[in-house]
Amino acid sequence: MAILKSVFHLSVGLIFLSFLGGLGCTTKADQAASSKEQEIRGDSDRFFHKMEQEEKTRGSSSKE
Repeated sequence: MAILKSVFHLSVGLIFLSFLGGLGCTTKADQAASSKEQEIRGDSDRFFHKMEQEEKTRGSSSKE
C-alpha cells in the first residue's frame, strides 16, 4: 500500500512539472513571435520611408 501511495505522488508530481514546463515554453514562443512582428514592422516602415524619399526626389526633378 505504501508503494502505491508513493507511486501516485510521484506521478502527480511529474504531471505537474510537465504542465509547468509546457506553460513556460508557450510564454517564450509568444515573446519571440512578438519581437519578430516588431522587427518586420520596423523593416516595412523603413521601406516605405525610403519609397517616400524617392518619390519626393523624382517629383522635384521632374518639375525642373
